[in-house]
Amino acid sequence: MKDITPSYCLFLLTAVRTGVRLGELLGIQWGDLDFYGRFIEVKRQWNRAMYSPTKSGKMRRVDISRQRCEALQQARDARTVELAVQGRELNPTEPVFRSGAGGPLQESNVRRRLLSPCLQRAGLRQIHPHVLRHTFASLLLSNGEPITYVKEQLGHASIQLTVDTYGHLIPGANKAAVDKLDEMGCVKDAANKRATSDCPPRSWPDAALPEVTELLGQEGGDPSGTRTPDSLLKRQELYRLS
Repeated sequence: MKDITPSYCLFLLTAVRTGVRLGELLGIQWGDLDFYGRFIEVKRQWNRAMYSPTKSGKMRRVDISRQRCEALQQARDARTVELAVQGRELNPTEPVFRSGAGGPLQESNVRRRLLSPCLQRAGLRQIHPHVLRHTFASLLLSNGEPITYVKEQLGHASIQLTVDTYGHLIPGANKAAVDKLDEMGCVKDAANKRATSDCPPRSWPDAALPEVTELLGQEGGDPSGTRTPDSLLKRQELYRLS
């Protein structure tokens, strides 16, 4: 990427590492960066050659990785030196990602002049820059990050929007749900085993089995046939025979 668009490599990597909307990324100014807290305050967007509020109308903080933070800090230091040579100071309202004219990059040029050549060189299909935002969210979820964190980073108005868009990417979510059924079954089986061990079933001594069998074979359970067959004895005998 550096050999294709060396001046804008930082822009493309920041896009895929933060998930910030394209217009919001173009609207970032040097004063929005906190290198100690490692975050960007997303306050505005650049759209149709003018600044406007973010899509949600609210400011949010977006975390940046150590590598992105170091790269952005180096870019700021280089810009500071460049201006110092000209006898000027860095203005906090200056856009981080500038066009050749000094203003913010134009959205139409990002795809045509920056992203498209990189994709073509890599042999990948052409995509809209907004897809980089989806790539960021997908990578976070595949790494097991909470969907609530992804929602905050993306600046979605509701968690429902995040779930509807990326819920299917949560790794093992469905498998984890059915695995809980196994855990419930194990607990139930363990409880049953404990109950069985505490109250073992009564059984007849082996020596008494022939006599019980002979007794059950007689109608009524006795030679005269006057007694009603004992169902408890039958059940007990069947239990032992099984």
